[in-house]
Amino acid sequence: IGPEVMGALEVTKGIELTEDEERIFWNIFQAQNPDLSNRARYPAQVDSIIEAKRQTGSRINILDIGCGPDGVAISKIKIKYGEAIEAHGLDLSINHAGQHPGVNLEQGNLRSMPFLDETFVVAYESGVLVYAHNEAKLRKSFQEITRILKPGGQFVFSYKIFNGYLASSAFRILKEYGSEFRL
Repeated sequence: IGPEVMGALEVTKGIELTEDEERIFWNIFQAQNPDLSNRARYPAQVDSIIEAKRQTGSRINILDIGCGPDGVAISKIKIKYGEAIEAHGLDLSINHAGQHPGVNLEQGNLRSMPFLDETFVVAYESGVLVYAHNEAKLRKSFQEITRILKPGGQFVFSYKIFNGYLASSAFRILKEYGSEFRL
C-alpha cells in the first residue's frame, strides 16, 4: 500500500479520498517504508533564498510541506541556520518523539493547512504535489500555499508535477499564481 494505490483509486476509479483516508494510507506506507517516508534532502534553492532573506536581519519563518513523520530535512535546515529561522514542518502523519528541538511539526493536509494567513517567508515541497491526483486538489494546494506565504514570500517545488496527467493543469494553475513560485 502506498501513494500509487491512492493515485489509482482517485484517478482511475474516480474515488475522492478524505483527509482521514489519506492519513491511513500514509501511516501504512510510512510503517512499511520508514526510509522512504522521512525525506532527508531539501531543494538546494532553499539555501539561496534563506541567505538572501537573511540579509534583512529578521527571523525567517520556513515551512517544509510533506516533511515526513520526523521532519528530517527541516531539522537539517534548523541546525544549519539556527536562530536565523523559525522552522516548521507539515505532514499527514507526525512522530513528535522524533522531533528535533526548535522545529515545530504540525499534522495536517496541504489543502487545509493549520497556519495563519501570511505566516511564512519560505515554503517548499519535494514530491508532495504529485499526490494531488486531480486538478481541483492541485488548485486547492496552490491556494493554500499562496494564503500562508507572506507578501514577497517564495515557494520552491519539485518539477515532478509537470510529468504525467496533471502537467497541463500545473502549467495553467502556475500562470494564474505568478512569480511567487520557483522550481
